[in-house]
Amino acid sequence: MEWTVVTVLVALVGLFVTVGRPVVELNRSITRLTTMLENMAQRLDRLESDNRQTHTRLWQRLDQHDDRLHRLEKEE
Repeated sequence: MEWTVVTVLVALVGLFVTVGRPVVELNRSITRLTTMLENMAQRLDRLESDNRQTHTRLWQRLDQHDDRLHRLEKEE
């Protein structure tokens, strides 16, 4: 084998290592971010559901207060 072939092979291996490592780390980071985003979306869905239920209870309670106020005003 000639030395130029060895040199070219070493250069190619170095290039693959130089380019490959950042690509692998970028892929790992993208995977982690995707997982975190999916978890946040699930948490947001739960929060919206809980928020909707809480608002429904508050509106019912306000309706009760409104009815009570009307009754009290009629008594006067």
